[in-house]
Amino acid sequence: MHSSVARSLLIAALLLALAVAVVLTAISDSEMLALLGWLLVSVLFASGVVAWIHQRESNRLRRSLAMGLAHHLRTSLSHIQAFNEMLLLGSESSEEQRHEWLEVVGREAQRLGSSVENLLFVMQDREGREFPARRVVDLGLLLEDVACDHATLSNRPVDLDIAPGPDIVVVADPAALRHALGNLIDGATRTAREGSTISATAAADGSTASVVVLFDPVESAFGRGRWRLRDERLLHGATAEGLGLEFAVARQVARQHGGRAAWIHRLDHIGFRVELPLAIQ
Repeated sequence: MHSSVARSLLIAALLLALAVAVVLTAISDSEMLALLGWLLVSVLFASGVVAWIHQRESNRLRRSLAMGLAHHLRTSLSHIQAFNEMLLLGSESSEEQRHEWLEVVGREAQRLGSSVENLLFVMQDREGREFPARRVVDLGLLLEDVACDHATLSNRPVDLDIAPGPDIVVVADPAALRHALGNLIDGATRTAREGSTISATAAADGSTASVVVLFDPVESAFGRGRWRLRDERLLHGATAEGLGLEFAVARQVARQHGGRAAWIHRLDHIGFRVELPLAIQ
């Protein structure tokens, strides 16, 4: 919305300049000076409005990013602290329970690391990262590998249905692409309804390769609370749950590789779609 307003202002300024150029051919010198002065003031005003809109949007994104990251860090740290204290007190009733608690600590530590990586990624990308370390990547195999890795991090009973698709080859930075797909799988496993199935599919259509991740969200997550991901504008930053941060990283990776990422909202499922150019064979 804000970006469309800025574009409209710029277009209006250009049309105004064109109209003034036409009028200048038919007026006196004094009238010309007055008109040029008025035009200068108008352009300066429009530029100021555009700058204000851009700054306001940047501030909103920074606040959203901070909220999402803070939620991730606070949740993981509280879990680590609670289970660590129980382990130190010897509160476990069996060796099996002790092992489960240690797994929780390890899982939350990995999530902390992932949150920090996402933040570093976003900060570094402002400097114009182009992912120079590219090579041929089998997108289906990478998706299958990433999904298996992230399934072990989930502490919620959900099923993963992976359809990797054969011979879907793209030219990409494998580490960046792995990180982007991992973000989407992790976000889905964290927010899907318990007992539901998350589907992750890799496919090719013409000159485009795509990965689609669909899941059935927890009902309260998309109610009147802090989740409002149906608003596409919120995906530029982060929601209170931090999913926007993960999507923002995935979207930036896709864009840097000549593709795009989009939010999917259907009647029965929600999810993400990432598209990349197929490698020329």
